Amino acid sequence: MQNNLNIKVTADLNVTRSVAQINADIKKIEGQLRYLKLTATLDKGKSNAEIQKQIATLNKQKK
Repeated sequence: MQNNLNIKVTADLNVTRSVAQINADIKKIEGQLRYLKLTATLDKGKSNAEIQKQIATLNKQKK
């Protein structure tokens, strides 16, 4: 006699809690990582402004 059991499951990800947990995990392990490969798309306007601001700060420190 063959007994087949099929179960369908639907799940939902709690994004807020998941993001918080991922960020907490990163903080725990970041000091242990030798290398981290990261691929991202920058918000060009905000990223450019922030980079320029940091360059200006570094240039002031050199003087």
